[in-house]
Amino acid sequence: MKNVTHFIQNNMNTLDEQKPLTASEAAKFLSISLRTFYQHLPAIKHARRFGKIYVQRADLLAYLNNQEANVAI
Repeated sequence: MKNVTHFIQNNMNTLDEQKPLTASEAAKFLSISLRTFYQHLPAIKHARRFGKIYVQRADLLAYLNNQEANVAI
């Protein structure tokens, strides 16, 4: 039983990271306003389902890395 609890605790962060973020959660993750997030949305890989926007954390990080690379040039 101890091993199962340990496994769940270690993998809980992984499960949270795989869960897609809503637009407001993504804006909070990036520390920007929701309005600014929507302005950048065309450049961010995302999905729409039932009128809601979902973004993976990995896609947000890839977008940030791309933006940093563009600024460094």
